[in-house]
Amino acid sequence: LKAPSGRFLLTASHAGVRQGLLVKRVQHCADEPPTISVSVKKGHVLSPLIRDSARFGLCELAPADRILTRLFARPAELLDEDPFLGHAMVPLEDAHDQPIPKCAATWLACDLLRHLDIESDYELYIGRVIESGVLSAGSSSAVAADRTSIPGRTEVDDGTSSNDPNGVNRKRATA
Repeated sequence: LKAPSGRFLLTASHAGVRQGLLVKRVQHCADEPPTISVSVKKGHVLSPLIRDSARFGLCELAPADRILTRLFARPAELLDEDPFLGHAMVPLEDAHDQPIPKCAATWLACDLLRHLDIESDYELYIGRVIESGVLSAGSSSAVAADRTSIPGRTEVDDGTSSNDPNGVNRKRATA
């Protein structure tokens, strides 16, 4: 079966806990109100956060963004307490505090309309889009420079920054 898919980061936050999960299946559902659906493998780390907050964020990852892809490709039990530390976030209105990294190519902040637990290995989240944004062309290097240091760690240049055509400074965090 061939269906549309992409590289997206589903995010959620509740009671001071922030988490994210890479997802591939996202679909536009309706125009009025603007609505999307996200298909997620059952048993994921975001389920209680989305259920309790009744909100989620969805970010399309920029093709050149390897940092978020590598970070959220790891199993949830290997992620730090807050995997978003060190990343600049899109400022959202107070009631919608879902973590949206500024380096996302496009992003949506959504209120949960429905959660469907279908008889398969995936479940569906349907959300009404409250806010959205697009990373302006040519600003990926400015956003990468906007990332802050992770407290308690230092950044070390790994020597690959000089030849990067995107102007992204490649650094790795060390303890």
